[in-house]
Amino acid sequence: MASDSSRPIAPRRGSSNESATNVPSQVGRYRILKRIGSGGMGTVYLAEDPTLHRTVALKVLVKTDNTPPNLIRRFHAEAKTAAMLRHPNIVTVFDSGDADGHLFLALEYIDGPDLEKVIRKNGRVPVERSVEVIRQIARALDHAHALGIVHRDIKPSNILLRRDGTATLTDLGLARAIDESAASGITRAGFTVGTVDYMAPEQARSSKSADVRSDIYSLGCTWFHMLAGRVPFNEGDLTNKLRAHAQSPPPDPREADQRIPSGVVAVVQRMMAKKPDDRYQTPAELLADLDRPGLCRKTVTADDLRSLAEDAADSGAMPIVGAVNEWSDESAAASGSTMIESLAKSSPEIRFEEGPRAKPRKPAPTKSKKPAEPHRFETADKVRAACVLGAFLMLFLIGLWALSQLDRWFGGGTIPPPETVPTDVEPLAPANPGTDVVPSDVPIAPP
Repeated sequence: MASDSSRPIAPRRGSSNESATNVPSQVGRYRILKRIGSGGMGTVYLAEDPTLHRTVALKVLVKTDNTPPNLIRRFHAEAKTAAMLRHPNIVTVFDSGDADGHLFLALEYIDGPDLEKVIRKNGRVPVERSVEVIRQIARALDHAHALGIVHRDIKPSNILLRRDGTATLTDLGLARAIDESAASGITRAGFTVGTVDYMAPEQARSSKSADVRSDIYSLGCTWFHMLAGRVPFNEGDLTNKLRAHAQSPPPDPREADQRIPSGVVAVVQRMMAKKPDDRYQTPAELLADLDRPGLCRKTVTADDLRSLAEDAADSGAMPIVGAVNEWSDESAAASGSTMIESLAKSSPEIRFEEGPRAKPRKPAPTKSKKPAEPHRFETADKVRAACVLGAFLMLFLIGLWALSQLDRWFGGGTIPPPETVPTDVEPLAPANPGTDVVPSDVPIAPP
């Protein structure tokens, strides 16, 4: 089980967490084996369930005189809600209760690292692998969203990776257990350090404003962290980071790696849009883009881009068509025009122009490339030039023949009268002024 915070949490006065040296031997029927993590909502232990003979991750919150009653009520309510979730990408909740002054949650124990440790060890996560992790967590959020659950604490340390590579979301919904007095301290250094690096602007202003789009923003920040090896806004103190999340444009992960496809960048930046209305509105909408076969493709054709615009026209949006870029899909959804606009923002070198509304069509089947044929205008120019050259040559020959007949015509002899002209000689047809004589077998190009 991963730690509840991206960094070790500084002890606070009146904290309900037990110290590292004060490890209980048993909580309820669970026998404590060792301490494996801690956070603002309690301490996590590796424990054994002697009844069912299985190992669990036991999250324990110690009740003290300083524990707000509202916090206890929400802990129970969220435990019951989390127990309703059954999804391969969500940590399973087995049990919850109150024993010996301890509130506890018995969770599925995952013997694998959290995503934050993987990033810290490897620096960056490969693009294809990062897409798969985000896709799996988006499925988890989609399942939780259907039940009205908002996580409000999406970050790499809350994403566990099983040995088979499956990404699993933990601490689902527990952020809701923080009451208003504690929620105001979620961005205070020493309480939940690091959470602010993934927090949506509206959630920073008021925890009550957080909804599934806030989770999508946090997931976008997590994806950026995987691609770039750093959090989106890592400069300055806590106040500067909050201001950057609220005002600064989403950074481009290609500053860290130019090989990241523009399609991936467009999805990340839409997830991190400042206004909730500009983001994906549901995890299902995000999944539609993540499942596109051309998301990570390096190059595409103009037909791929045109297909997006035509599908957008079918949905009633004005299509935008333009030059080739790195985003493609043969079966774009209604959000195609929005995605192309995102691409235009992420790739300024690409020029886009509005086009007429087009009727939806099926993508043309891929054909093998054929040798390029000469351009029809180039071929016509060659024929026209050959015709002109032939005409000049014919005129030159006629001129030579005329010179050879000068002595006969103007040499002083008398031209025989018409009646003396032999009948077997065909008279020379007079040429029309200004007309070139061209042999009938010479092709004439159209004008």
